Amino acid sequence: MTFCRRLTLGDPLRFQTVLIGTLLVACTSAAATRESRQGDQNVLAAAEIERSNAGTLHEAIQLLRPHFLFSRGRSSLRTPNSQRPTVVVNSVPQASFESLRAIYARDVEYVRLLSAAEATTRFGTGYITGVIEVVLK
Repeated sequence: MTFCRRLTLGDPLRFQTVLIGTLLVACTSAAATRESRQGDQNVLAAAEIERSNAGTLHEAIQLLRPHFLFSRGRSSLRTPNSQRPTVVVNSVPQASFESLRAIYARDVEYVRLLSAAEATTRFGTGYITGVIEVVLK
């Protein structure tokens, strides 16, 4: 109690500094928590996949992260019907989106949805509908 009294009554500048510091820490931790929750929506880890009891990776994604299956990008003039993200397994682009049906859910370490910008940074150009990145165990 003497600390609080000394802090509030003794030095107003010190009190303001502590108050501002406390507010900054509170705002920063709240923003970090919000970002981590948003980031989790674009990652699907092995433990969560296993709990779903899905047979294939496609089934697991349908159950747990259905938004992975749809593009947020614009369609290309060359491929106007390509509305799904490209599937990349262990850094190798797959010929077909249907390759998700051929991957056993138990073999997956994690799946991450990358936006078109993130995919371009990571894999180069040509991923206007984003990427479903699959990493196998």
